[in-house]
Formats: sequence, structure tokens, C-alpha cells
Amino acid sequence: MYDEEELRAFKAAQETKTYKPAVDPTPTNPVSNEAALSKFVEGTQQLHLQEGLDQLAEVLKAIREELEVDRLTVPIHHKLTLSLVEASALSGISRQRLRAAIKDGTLTAQIIGRGYRVKRTDLEDYVDSL
Repeated sequence: MYDEEELRAFKAAQETKTYKPAVDPTPTNPVSNEAALSKFVEGTQQLHLQEGLDQLAEVLKAIREELEVDRLTVPIHHKLTLSLVEASALSGISRQRLRAAIKDGTLTAQIIGRGYRVKRTDLEDYVDSL
């Protein structure tokens, strides 16, 4: 199938060590004016850097505008129902005391999700009764 002589030559070629450089060799004709080339590269890099910064600023501005649109919420003093954190901030009464008043029945609230929601009028009545 294979010629013995070709097989021996192939094996001998496989056993010989060849060394390949890890980096590319230096070019045969180096740049004669390195100072001009470095200034060109620096200028180009600065130009690309400035363009990149301008684009980044535009993207950040757009993201900030998106976040501001998402944050359009109703202020606490205009809400009809309040969470315990909001009720505490509005009334100055701690959340623990508000929770105790809900359990006692002196403050009415509804459980919505995992937290209580208190009507603003009920909170005002509770504060007036203190």
C-alpha cells in the first residue's frame, strides 16, 4: 500500500524539530519617519477618542431621558393610597407603630401583594385621633 522508502522519509520529517517564532518578524522596510507616523497615529487616536466620547455622551443623555420618563410618579401628597413606607414618611409615625395600629384595628388597611396599602383619608383620621 505505502512505499517503504516514502514511509521512512515521512517519519524522519516528523521527528525533525522545527522552530516557529511566536511573533511576526519585523518588516523588511521600516518606516523612515517614525516621528511623523507617531503624530499621525496620536492625532487619529485623539480624533477617534473624541468621536467615541461624543457618541457615549449622546447615549448617556438618551438613557437619562428614558429614566426620567420612567420616574414620572405621583408625589406622596397626591396619592390616594399609601404604602407603609410612604405613610410613615408623610405622617412621621414609624412603620412599626402603623403596623401595630393596623393589627389593633385603629387604622384600616388592605394587604395588596406583600404589603399594606392605607387610604390617605384613613391615615389622616388616625393621625387626628392621636
